[in-house]
This record gives sequence, C-alpha cells and structure tokens, in this order.
Amino acid sequence: MRTDRNTEPLADGLIGPQSDLTDVVRVLDEAKAEAEENAWPLPSLQAHRSARSLLLRRIPLLTGRLCVYPLFDGEIAIEAIVASRGSVLLSCEPDGWP
Repeated sequence: MRTDRNTEPLADGLIGPQSDLTDVVRVLDEAKAEAEENAWPLPSLQAHRSARSLLLRRIPLLTGRLCVYPLFDGEIAIEAIVASRGSVLLSCEPDGWP
C-alpha cells in the first residue's frame, strides 16, 4: 500500500492529486496484473498509452482520487471519485484514440 504525499495510505489501483509518473506506472501495472488474474485480455498498448496520457495530464475532470482498473474486454477504466458528487468513469479502449 502506497501513500499520497499529502494524505493517508492509498489502496492498490488508487492515485491521489499529488501523484507522479511513478504512481501512474504503478497503477497501470496493477491493472495489467488484475487482468491476468481474472484471465481477461491484457490491456492493449494503445489503451495503456491513452490511460497514461490522461493520468499524467490530470485534466480538470480528473480531480481528486482516481481508481484505475482493467475491464474484461482489454480496456482500462479510470474512475474519478468525487465524494460529494459521485464519480466519473472514463474507458480507454484497446484501439486507442482516433
């Protein structure tokens, strides 16, 4: 279990507002491992690149804590958890962005 520099411990698959490249790589590796454990298709290189790009840019929609996990069809999900308003789910598809 890792800790965000300014907050309490973060569970696997979670990154906080102060996360850096090391944290992004860690959660993407965890997503790949989770897909392997579930015998799902591994996230594609394009899905991985899209997810990494979104996570590193920290676009305004992706504020607060993010949960990163694989989906059963080779996609990577990024869920922005906003306690007072619910959450937003982005899916990085295996084919990548157009």
